[in-house]
Amino acid sequence: MTARTNAVPTFTPNLSGQGEVTKMKWVVYILECSDNSLYTGITNDLERRLKEHRTGGGAKYTKHRSPLIVRYTEYRRTKSAALTREAAIKCLARSEKLALIAAQPRAKLQGKEPVRHRPFYCGE
Repeated sequence: MTARTNAVPTFTPNLSGQGEVTKMKWVVYILECSDNSLYTGITNDLERRLKEHRTGGGAKYTKHRSPLIVRYTEYRRTKSAALTREAAIKCLARSEKLALIAAQPRAKLQGKEPVRHRPFYCGE
């Protein structure tokens, strides 16, 4: 069985000043649930994971809170980095999560182009 990856290319400058294209394999996302609560998760295939959430096969939290709307996405190279970022977002207050969502350009969230973010961790 072959692994599916919906990796998003991004430009990363290296030490020599030249740039290189790397693959971002993991997505950190925030969903807005029907009760206006926010759910944060990670995946390496956002479309598949959303389908799981919407059909009740995802997290218990989202099972009875449809419809779900993707409000925020952020890309990471490794699962470890995505888990770290997910934990940082989960420790934010709701108002801080809403500020993070508001700071993301909406046009790019809806389109095919990746959205790039500066790191934003608890304690900053």
